[in-house]
Amino acid sequence: MDYEKIIKTVNSTIKADYYYNFAPVRKEKKSLVEELEKVFLEGKIPLVVEIVYSDEKKSYFSSKNSLLSYLDLLSKEKRISAFDIMLEPRIHGGDLRWLNKDISKLLIVNDYIIDSSQLVGGDAVILDPNLLAAANVDLNYMIDQAHDLAFETLIKVKTYKEFQIVKKTEADIILIENISGASENALSILNKSETKRPILIKNGFATSQDIRDLIISGAKGFELSINISANHSLLIQKINQIDKAIKSIDKDKYEDMIIVN
Repeated sequence: MDYEKIIKTVNSTIKADYYYNFAPVRKEKKSLVEELEKVFLEGKIPLVVEIVYSDEKKSYFSSKNSLLSYLDLLSKEKRISAFDIMLEPRIHGGDLRWLNKDISKLLIVNDYIIDSSQLVGGDAVILDPNLLAAANVDLNYMIDQAHDLAFETLIKVKTYKEFQIVKKTEADIILIENISGASENALSILNKSETKRPILIKNGFATSQDIRDLIISGAKGFELSINISANHSLLIQKINQIDKAIKSIDKDKYEDMIIVN
């Protein structure tokens, strides 16, 4: 990831008053932490679905209207707890005005956040410690800024070292992003760590055994990446796989996880 290029692009977007001119109408915020806890206590695994219009390699939807129609369709899926929506306009074709749409699910704002002026909508925000460091912005400061505006924060980590650093912050949720081919993965990080905060896992759970291992090791939910979520039939298959895998976990072991965490 070219942080220098991203920061330059984001700064130009901020200077163009994008976040001021297109800020969504303020809505009462819902708690993702409470949603994760509620679903987990029901014996299910909370699921977050990533929505991205495009990246530098491809478009995932034929038009922005088709993306909005797809959101309507997915909003009817009871097993989805929240949408992680990429709203950055220049690299990913996002649009803040999507947040004005009447969507029943919780909304996690995904953007390259390096300035508090970007905190303008949704229920929670994703922060990237490495991006903030490259922009010379303190992670704790940005977490505080988000909390002051009533946003819950998800902090993205990829390594055990990053996980340990984020544990010392006031982050509400930790999002472990599995990277293909990396020496460390979510399971190894979970097996070396303890925290009472909810942990979401993105990528790296291809098999039912992967799913069971991650849940037993402390994961409280999964994020389904755009490569899966953009295809409705593939998304439903993955949701069914996750639900089936969870049902095969020993009931006593599952209850122990709820008590411990």
